Amino acid sequence: MAAVDRPQAIIVGSPPMFRGTLQANKDIEVQILKLFPSVAIFVEKPVTTGPQSEIDDLRQLANSIADAKIVSSVGYVRSRCLGLMQVS
Repeated sequence: MAAVDRPQAIIVGSPPMFRGTLQANKDIEVQILKLFPSVAIFVEKPVTTGPQSEIDDLRQLANSIADAKIVSSVGYVRSRCLGLMQVS
C-alpha cells in the first residue's frame, strides 16, 4: 500500500466482546498490526471484558503494541458528548 493511501490512525470502537484478545474473530488489534504495522491506533474503553484468559491475552496484546513502537491510546470516545455532560 502506498504511503498516501495508508491511514494515519485507526479508531477501534467495536464492542469489547470482539476485541482485546488473541482469539480468532476477537483479535481486531492483532489484525490491524498485521495489515497496518506503522499506523497509530486508538481503542475505546473498556478494552476487553471477559474471563481471566482474555485479560491475560490483553497483556500479551499490549506488549505487541508496545513492541511495534506505534502511537497508541485507550480512551472513552463519548467523554466529550454534550448530551452526557452536566450543565451546572
